[in-house]
Amino acid sequence: MSLKTVVLFFVITLTLHSQQYHYAGEIGEFRQASSFTISSLGFIYVTDVATNEIVKYDLQGNKLKDIGGFGWGNAQFDSPSDICTGPLNIYVADKNNHRIQIFDKDLNLITLFKSNSVSYNTPVFAYPVAVGISNQGDMFILDSDNRNIHKYDINGSYINSFGGIDAGELSISEPLDLHVDGNKSVFILNGQKELLIYDTFGNPQAFVQYEFSVTSINGYGRTITLTSEDQITILDATEPGLPGNKLILADTPEKTRFISSLLHNNILYILTETKILIYHPFP
Repeated sequence: MSLKTVVLFFVITLTLHSQQYHYAGEIGEFRQASSFTISSLGFIYVTDVATNEIVKYDLQGNKLKDIGGFGWGNAQFDSPSDICTGPLNIYVADKNNHRIQIFDKDLNLITLFKSNSVSYNTPVFAYPVAVGISNQGDMFILDSDNRNIHKYDINGSYINSFGGIDAGELSISEPLDLHVDGNKSVFILNGQKELLIYDTFGNPQAFVQYEFSVTSINGYGRTITLTSEDQITILDATEPGLPGNKLILADTPEKTRFISSLLHNNILYILTETKILIYHPFP
């Protein structure tokens, strides 16, 4: 299937299915949340760029821990733009400090990862806006300064880079967000209407265009969520052509702008700047 065929197939199938969810409550209290993730153990981690903090909750909404504050020292941040979970640890893209901070599940710092800490002859990344981890522990960093992806193995050794200006149709011009689907694919949100898809080796797979604006991409298991300011679209990474499922949301509080979203055990969690909204499926 050609890249153009994938685009057309996706646009057509996007409108064929819908599923209804209703508002069931909210948790958390933030000033300017930027991203969130849910671990396999059932903990929620949220980045707040206004306070430069990371906050941990359980699924019942109990606040368990917060760390951070503005700075460049250990466990301090300057615009934590993205957070994700790996097989064991928590990874934070500390954008303006040009690094990835790695924590254990209890938010104890493990290490600070910067490109100049790998070796002298590896590419330098700057202003990382997103980070993703494969099931093997490989780390993928979305470099907004050089507009490409850098891949490192579980030991932090550099492997390769891809998505740069020489990638043709799949070159990254406006890096916004990234999601790694376990062993299979790396999804890059390029601007608000393009999704670039590579395999985890850096080989191009598909180029998808949308007729609506997307602000973030996130995922749990094989379910991927595309978030717009007022709608959520679900992708199934196992389906060829990436058919989309636009969710119908009932009883959403007024004047709510969505930042990111996750579907976890068929419960929908939507991050806004100040809270997490919870939606249950209609029976």
